[in-house]
Amino acid sequence: MEDKCREMRRELDRQAKRQIIQPVGMQELLDQIEMANEVKDTLCHDIALRTEELATAKLEYAQVQAEKEELGGRLHRAEEKRQRYAVQMTKLEVQLADSQNSHAEMEEEKANVFKAVMGEQEARIRELEAQLTDVKKSTSKRSGWPF
Repeated sequence: MEDKCREMRRELDRQAKRQIIQPVGMQELLDQIEMANEVKDTLCHDIALRTEELATAKLEYAQVQAEKEELGGRLHRAEEKRQRYAVQMTKLEVQLADSQNSHAEMEEEKANVFKAVMGEQEARIRELEAQLTDVKKSTSKRSGWPF
């Protein structure tokens, strides 16, 4: 029993010495574990923030792309509309030019007809004046008047 008692005392001494040494190492390990947990929590928080920022950036990018595609479509439709209007304007300009040309031709034809009628009237006036002169000459010769 004495051996057992000594053995127990040695074990208790050893454990007491160990407890003196162990808490310093244990505290350091606990501090390191606590610091590692804090770093892990900070990193998890940063990852969550970056993930949220990434999701927001992707959403904004998708919105910008959608807007870009919409504006591209609008631009394309506007260009097609402009081309249709240009074609329509060209057709109308051609019709207007044809109309003006035909109107000018009609005016020219009217002017030629008017000129011809005026020429005929002038010729008729000269003819009537000549007849009148002839009639006056023949009447003055017959009447005997000296005038």
